[in-house]
Amino acid sequence: MASPHTSRHPPRHAALPGLPGAQFVLQENTLRILVPAWRIQNVRDFSFDAVTAYLEVNTSDDGRPMLGVYEVYDVAPGDLSLPYRLKESAP
Repeated sequence: MASPHTSRHPPRHAALPGLPGAQFVLQENTLRILVPAWRIQNVRDFSFDAVTAYLEVNTSDDGRPMLGVYEVYDVAPGDLSLPYRLKESAP
């Protein structure tokens, strides 16, 4: 895993297709992910981490998971301590 001072990023990304309905806004060094409340079943009290990783979908080998994490590039807080909390903004 990369140290907190160095970050390796995957060679390309697929625009985060696993979150339909979300909007992604990058301004300078801040990434805002706007997720409609219905996507998280209107739950508003939770913690989360930010992780970049290489995932692979498997549809042919029963001995491997359907979705596997094969390399972790970076963990935003440096560990998996779930330090981030939901921050609601006015529409």
